[in-house]
Amino acid sequence: MSVDPAAFTIISQGLASIAQEMGEQLVRSAYSTIIREARDCSTSLLDADGRVIAQAQFCPIHMNSFSTVFEAFAAKYDVRALRPGEALLTNDPYSGGQHLNDFVLFTPIFSEDDLIAFSASIGHHLDVGGGAAGPNAAAGDIFSEGLRIPLLKLNLERDLGSGILEEMIRANVRPPNLVMGDVYAQVAANRTGETRLLELVERFGLGRVLEAARAVQDYSERLARAAIAAIPDGAYEAEDFVDDNGFSDEPLRVAVRITVRGETMHLDFAGSAPQTRGIINSPLTSTISSALGAVALLLG
Repeated sequence: MSVDPAAFTIISQGLASIAQEMGEQLVRSAYSTIIREARDCSTSLLDADGRVIAQAQFCPIHMNSFSTVFEAFAAKYDVRALRPGEALLTNDPYSGGQHLNDFVLFTPIFSEDDLIAFSASIGHHLDVGGGAAGPNAAAGDIFSEGLRIPLLKLNLERDLGSGILEEMIRANVRPPNLVMGDVYAQVAANRTGETRLLELVERFGLGRVLEAARAVQDYSERLARAAIAAIPDGAYEAEDFVDDNGFSDEPLRVAVRITVRGETMHLDFAGSAPQTRGIINSPLTSTISSALGAVALLLG
């Protein structure tokens, strides 16, 4: 690391505080109680390749989910060709999202004309249409849950306000002003991330900030590997059960086998119950985030 330790400490803490301030901005700006009171949201800064630099301490199940969603966007679009004012939005569980109520929003951050990072936010929206307001426990499939937003590249000025995206959302939800208020709160949170990161760049220089961001990622990996290496090698197994899926009384098994070798850890969920009817299935991103959250607690 060529960034001196003092600068690294200041910049790394600055990056973490930016992510946290984004989340507080989202909470303060939100219309719905699920975000304002329950704080069911998350915010993050990502590098230009979509890797997490810093994430606020909000909803644990969102941990590192941003990178998984970003990979899906990068597979569909040339994300490095995004321009100021453009954004990426989805709530699709089959494209890296978690459930339909969680809207994931990415906006690019530019230093002059260079793409240097992304602001990212997730907000749980109170209603997305469907058979009932909020998560619909009676839904037997995703089509009954509500409005499904695919991986969209959009222009915020064009598609919000009187644009097609806002018109589509408003036409499909019960409290349109509340839902759109929360969408705009996510936009505000992302812009807070952009403003604060550019202030950091102005203070320390672009090269030092980006180098410190990479050093943060490397440091996090080293800490995780060292903590895993302290666990005795071997295979560890556990299981638990979800009571039922809401349509039958059959319990659903959740099984995991963790194999530790040196500084690596492999998690295998083979033996868990297959996909079932209802809203309790865990999309890939939710599974990854839940596993990472548990491992983070284990590793301290």
